Amino acid sequence: MYENNPDDRFEAALRLAEADPIRGAEALRAIVADDVFDHDTRFEAAARLAEVDEARAADALRSIVADHAFDSDIRSEAAARLAEVGG
Repeated sequence: MYENNPDDRFEAALRLAEADPIRGAEALRAIVADDVFDHDTRFEAAARLAEVDEARAADALRSIVADHAFDSDIRSEAAARLAEVGG
């Protein structure tokens, strides 16, 4: 596994979230904020973040909703997820 490969980093963050939710949440939040990842992966990281840390997920989803670089479908889905986590 190569730590600079975005796909590998995402998969590692998912596994980490299962084993250590606190550290996994940090890794997923870092992916949401990292422009190296495509918008779909960043949104998926935010959605998965909701499974381990709703407060951080709400912040991450808010950032996607407000970022016009994301297409409107992803922003809309992020808004719907935000409502689910109480953000």
